[in-house]
Amino acid sequence: MILTTVKIEDAPENIREPLGLLTGEAQDLYCAWQIFKDISIEVPETIALINKTSPFFFIRIQNLLFEHLIIGVARLTDPPSQFGHRNLTLHDLFDGEKPVQIGELEKTASNIREIRRKIVGHLEYECGIDPSSLPNKGIIAEIRKSLELIEEILELAWGKWANGVYSISNAAGSESIEILNCLQKAEVYDRLEKKGAVPENLWNYPEDLLQDFLGTLPQARGNS
Repeated sequence: MILTTVKIEDAPENIREPLGLLTGEAQDLYCAWQIFKDISIEVPETIALINKTSPFFFIRIQNLLFEHLIIGVARLTDPPSQFGHRNLTLHDLFDGEKPVQIGELEKTASNIREIRRKIVGHLEYECGIDPSSLPNKGIIAEIRKSLELIEEILELAWGKWANGVYSISNAAGSESIEILNCLQKAEVYDRLEKKGAVPENLWNYPEDLLQDFLGTLPQARGNS
């Protein structure tokens, strides 16, 4: 597994690496969340496009992203120590009294942590046989709220130690626009193929035959 970290110059030496690593991990989760939203829940037109072009592939991607989000949020809300080992957690970013958002986050993420424990990190027999016993209702909203709280906590830490504000949600974009553009082009191609405007399976032609066909097409306006 590759850990994501953000380089920090201005924080004290003892906090620099923990803050950079936790910020990077949160940024990675936000990227996953943005992609998950884009291909799963956010835009009805996108869902329709996916269902027309490659639904089974994206169901697999959705499931992988969902598990990634469950694991990531649960890991960032682990207790400071478990089974005799120290965990790196958001608690490590504050000395003395902790911000109230940490307690709120741990409460919000309780169902996420239970899902991680029962079927993601392990596979409990009862939950495997009967998944309806899991606290699935409202889990997407709880992931969203947890990420918002993680961002608030890290912004407080950046303000305290790094003399600035680091917006996780602004820094973490979504790469899904690239694949969605390809799906849109694929759908247009399917329409052209059905109308006989391009040969069937043109996309699978050898390069020389593809170039021969493209050479027969009129030049598009604006490309002269």
